This record gives sequence, structure tokens and C-alpha cells, in this order.
Amino acid sequence: MANAVAEASGAQGAATGTGPGGGAKSAADAAGGRRRGLLGILLPLILAPLLGAAGYFAVDGGHVLGPIEGASALLAPSPPGTEGPAPVAYVPLPRLTISLGPSAAARHLRVTVTLEVEPGTEAAVTEVSPRLIAALTRFLRAVDERDFEQPALMARLQEQLLRRLEFNAPPGALRAVLFQEFLLN
Repeated sequence: MANAVAEASGAQGAATGTGPGGGAKSAADAAGGRRRGLLGILLPLILAPLLGAAGYFAVDGGHVLGPIEGASALLAPSPPGTEGPAPVAYVPLPRLTISLGPSAAARHLRVTVTLEVEPGTEAAVTEVSPRLIAALTRFLRAVDERDFEQPALMARLQEQLLRRLEFNAPPGALRAVLFQEFLLN
């Protein structure tokens, strides 16, 4: 009886391809699995560039986002005479020697500053230059001597001096503070 059941299950397995005689069908299943795996790798490699190109041409042609207003003005060459940096003027301040105090290892700071100003405001800035020199001297005298050893000192000093000098200068006249000489003595 057990023998008859085994023969029946073997015959059934041969018919469905899952029994002992179904080895040929399982090889075909393995080949199909390899095809699916290869298709899973190749399909994204083929579709990704195609979809990317389609998206580029859809946006570039104005089909998706519409035409970009003013793009031609950005790409057009600038009119003659407008090339180069914006006009600027400079107001040099006299060389200053500032005493740093009795506890400082360096006794004096010698500094020469030039102010970058808007064109046409040179005379107004020159008129208030005594106030600007006083503000510059007060600020530099208050800077701790150890701060002079920091690498980013000059950029910070320029920003802070500009902010302080703007209070004493005509509104909108100052653009930048430029150090010409900076010497600890």
C-alpha cells in the first residue's frame, strides 16, 4: 500500500514537473529566473538615460515649466560701456600711531587706512574725517593685543570698523575699510 502511494505521487510529480522526473522543468525555471534578474539590471540602465533625456527636452522646450522670462536678457552680452566693476572712489586717512597701553608687549600700532566710498561723496567724507579718525583710534586702542595674533583678525576688523565708522559718516557713503599698513611696534 505504501508502495502504491509512492508510485502515485511519483507519477503525479512527473506530470507537474516537481517529482523525480521533473528535473528538466526546474532547469528551465532557473533560466527564467536568470532572465528576470538580467532584465532587472538592464531595464533601469536603459530607461534611466532615456527618461532623463526626455525630461531635459521637456523642460528645455518649455513644455513642463513654460518659458523662462528674462533668460535671453541674462544670456545676452552686456551693452558696451557697462563692463567692469562699479565706479568707486577712495578717501585716504592719514597714518595713525596708536599707543596700546602699559600692559601690552607691543607699545604702538601704526596703521594706514583708506576708505572706499560711493562716487561723489568724497568731499562729505573728507569733511567728517576728524570724527572718523577719532572713532578709528578709540576702536583700535580697545582691541586686545592677543587678538592681533588671530589669522582672521583683518577681516573682522574691517567689518567692525566699517560698522562703527558708518555712524560718523554721511549715510550710505562708506563701502569698505581698506588697511594699507598695519604694524605692531
